[in-house]
Amino acid sequence: MNLKRFTSFALAFILCFTLAPVNASALASESGTVKNGYYNDSGQWVEGELQQTLPDGIHSVNKTAMPKGDNTYDVTLEVVTKQKIEQLSPKSAMVLVADTSGSMNDDSRLKMFQNSSDKLIDTYAGDGENSGRYLAIVQFSTGANVVLNWTDVSTAEGKKSAKDAINNLRANEGTNLQAGLKMATSLYKSDTVKDITKENKDTVVITDGAPTYYLEKCSGGLITWFHKHVVIDGVTYDEEGSGSSGSQTINERTAQEATTLKNESTVYTVCYGAQNDYTYKKGPKVSEFLQQNIASSDKTALIATDASAIEKVFEVIAESVVSGITGENLTVTDGSAPFVKVSGLPADISQGENGFTWKLQNATTEEKDGETYYTYQLKYTVQLDADNADFKEENWYPLNGKTELNMPDGKKVKFPIPAAQGTKTRYTVTYTDGVDGEEVFKDKVFENCITGSKTPDYGETPVRDGYTFKGWSPEIEDTVTKTVVYNATWDLNLIDLNVAPVINATDKVL
Repeated sequence: MNLKRFTSFALAFILCFTLAPVNASALASESGTVKNGYYNDSGQWVEGELQQTLPDGIHSVNKTAMPKGDNTYDVTLEVVTKQKIEQLSPKSAMVLVADTSGSMNDDSRLKMFQNSSDKLIDTYAGDGENSGRYLAIVQFSTGANVVLNWTDVSTAEGKKSAKDAINNLRANEGTNLQAGLKMATSLYKSDTVKDITKENKDTVVITDGAPTYYLEKCSGGLITWFHKHVVIDGVTYDEEGSGSSGSQTINERTAQEATTLKNESTVYTVCYGAQNDYTYKKGPKVSEFLQQNIASSDKTALIATDASAIEKVFEVIAESVVSGITGENLTVTDGSAPFVKVSGLPADISQGENGFTWKLQNATTEEKDGETYYTYQLKYTVQLDADNADFKEENWYPLNGKTELNMPDGKKVKFPIPAAQGTKTRYTVTYTDGVDGEEVFKDKVFENCITGSKTPDYGETPVRDGYTFKGWSPEIEDTVTKTVVYNATWDLNLIDLNVAPVINATDKVL
């Protein structure tokens, strides 16, 4: 290989390692630094310190980023709590609506219900003292009444009161499910629980047969003296129905009442030993009626085929209710952001189009000033896609999207969001004459050419004595994508030797 050609190849080789790509620290004094900020209510990232009041039990939340170079950052999510997340619990409210009609005496149903309800109460109460686990109990037969008003069963006294109220239930008369549902709806209007969100309100309805009564507003008059009445929210209702059989009217009134209750809470139903009974002739079965009209969803409609199954059903309900009001499944959602690529997540966490979800687990503990702190951390890596055509080096970009801790009561705790600038890759473009042994023109070198930018032009047509400029090799790309050396190519200007010479002479006589 001759000297000039060797020099061209050597120059390209050296530039690949020394000038491409140029990293951020070589180009900008602020590159590699991180600014603190957060997403405001409009979803825009703003610089500054995040101000918010943390819920009870949450000591701090933080998101930090450490630069690694090449537009890459190590990100750490951290949540520090003052108690185990399983104990993080908002206030909650539950109404137990119990059928105490005469048929509940059959097959010891009432007794089995009373025994099994202890486990439901214990699970719902949880382990945290005075945590605001409110319970009320409504019994319904021909009418309905509250046998336990709102009581915090997370206290020993409250738990005992609830169990005593259930053990004192007695079964008689007919089945006025509408009255029981209306009474439950009324309880949710109480000042004690009005600030509790619907997500943390649950109603458990247990019945062993078709509704046989419904409510009609009392019209007054002498004849009403002979009617049975129930008073709910100051309104007097007549108890209408035969008491021995159901009807379409009873079903419709009861279903309407359930719709109102479902606006206040999640409604669970337990069809207790009556799954094959019909609500009325040619009407739906009791289990179907409860599932389709009373329960909040198919998943909250359960069947206890007999007295022995009621304990298992209550266990399922208790687990479902409690899972929604403890921090056992506490999660952090970390959203996606433009120009940010995420990597290095644990195998059980996957990055989707809208980000990822992290379930808090495996805390480390620290004792400080007599308190125990539980720290949960997640580490991963992000890289700014600075070479994207729409990326602007002068802008600051949040290192991933809106990040929030999802509390059991549905509230969100915001994380601060670091932001950084990115530097596009730089390359070097060189034009050389491509001639060995002589210098036709000096190499023209363009350094720090931003990737994706227009390839710089040589600026003129090269000239070489005895040659015609043919073009550049390799062919010039429209935009800069790599460090490259463009060599001029030439065609030799040849003389045609086959052309007869022209002789200029004059005649001469000798």
